[in-house]
Amino acid sequence: MLSSLVRTGVASAQRRYGAGPAPIFGPPAAGADQSLTKSIDGVNDDVVGNEQPAELSLSRLARHLGRALLLRCPHCGRGTLFKTWLRMHTTCRSCRLRFERTEEGGFIGAYLLNLIAAELVIVLAGTVIAVATWPDVPWDALKWGLVTLMIPFPFLTYPYSKAIWLAVDLHFQPATPMDFDAEPGRA
Repeated sequence: MLSSLVRTGVASAQRRYGAGPAPIFGPPAAGADQSLTKSIDGVNDDVVGNEQPAELSLSRLARHLGRALLLRCPHCGRGTLFKTWLRMHTTCRSCRLRFERTEEGGFIGAYLLNLIAAELVIVLAGTVIAVATWPDVPWDALKWGLVTLMIPFPFLTYPYSKAIWLAVDLHFQPATPMDFDAEPGRA
């Protein structure tokens, strides 16, 4: 019932406004302009251009997140993201994707993600220890142990939060030609 309503609505919109770009979910429509999906160095599975991505699927998101968790470029999977643990490259050495894709402060969400993840781990660790040692919970040891973990944990998760944030950003806002550095030597 719902799918027939959706099909009817889509058909009505196509009659009124034309066929439009390739669908957001699934493969491109028959006869769609295939030049929009050209590959950069043969490794890009995203749309290049100002069109919608060819697919917004869970498999594509998983591929981007998997590359990010390996601290590799979420776009191509070959270049490394970080020079050191706390310093990110400006571009991918392989595909030349600029990692600072948005205006200044584009990684604020990554910092928030890092803080939330670090604090959730601390809360979960405290809860597990309290439940495991109940009713004789060592409150002083628990308090000082968790405070000790709160300081280094955000530093340990920092590169992963930035990489995950970049992967999610690339998934929902695929790379355009303007996101690539023309100078291969700049990394």
